[in-house]
Amino acid sequence: MKFTEEMSQRIIELDAICFPPPEHSSISEFNETELYDNLKVFSLCDDKENLIGYAAWGCPWNNGVIYLARYGIAPKHRRLGFGFLLLTYFTSEIRKSYTGFVWADVRSENRTSRRLFQKAGWTEYVENDQEFDAEPGIRVVKEINGLQVGTRGY
Repeated sequence: MKFTEEMSQRIIELDAICFPPPEHSSISEFNETELYDNLKVFSLCDDKENLIGYAAWGCPWNNGVIYLARYGIAPKHRRLGFGFLLLTYFTSEIRKSYTGFVWADVRSENRTSRRLFQKAGWTEYVENDQEFDAEPGIRVVKEINGLQVGTRGY
């Protein structure tokens, strides 16, 4: 499916459902500028082009380290294997072009997501600090093409 302005809007709407901002947060919403200018997006749709999930990622430091910035599955499609499918697809596609590793942040209390990343072969690396990140959470990493975490600017 072609990534269109309509798809961008559907991803933004799904992201708002998947990640409502915490009351104490002043984080701006995930928006079209971020989608188009800074990140690449994989979307997962059914045969009728209904959005099931998405993975938005980038390589902000141009050093082979990929950041999985946003990742979400529509609530009605959770616990059906789509999250694992999307993470596996994302990893296989990244492996074709990058040598490094992928990292993402997961909210500490989101045990379901933490288990999903673990099942997909990601490792909980470090607990991140609210001082540096928008929210405290767990940093998860996945090795790509043999490069170990900590060997390239991380």
